[in-house]
Amino acid sequence: MAKRLRVGVTDLLHHPGTRLDVLRVVPASDLGELVVGTSCVDPEGDVSIDLVLESQPGTVVAAGVIEAVWDGECRRCLGDVVGELRAEVREVFGDASEGAPDEGDFYPLLGDQVDLEPLVRDAVLLNLPVAPLCGPDCKGPVPEAFADPADDLEADGDAAGE
Repeated sequence: MAKRLRVGVTDLLHHPGTRLDVLRVVPASDLGELVVGTSCVDPEGDVSIDLVLESQPGTVVAAGVIEAVWDGECRRCLGDVVGELRAEVREVFGDASEGAPDEGDFYPLLGDQVDLEPLVRDAVLLNLPVAPLCGPDCKGPVPEAFADPADDLEADGDAAGE
């Protein structure tokens, strides 16, 4: 678990309406495996987090942007594709012990801390392309670039029959 993504919010909880800027760059490997389909964030790469935490009575709202570089395989031509992920988020952290009816609609407050790791991981996974394209004009594989094994067999058979 990325401890650098745990943020103390004691002052925020005691002073509704206050804000705290959170700027972090964490290794993608700290967030677990970030893979969707053929797209992934390189574990050696970084994930940038630029959030503002704002307190409201009983909750903390996290709003901002999460960015990462991803790579994958084009769904048409199977070539390499690299892109930038930019996820705009606005999520609520609340106290799950209060038994609120919308309990599943927010991330849990951990006493006087928020753990941004699940929020960041969810944002990255939900914004990775499932079937990326190298470009909107990709026509797929070039037939001449791929030899048909049946053509080789026919050529060998013709030579043997002579």
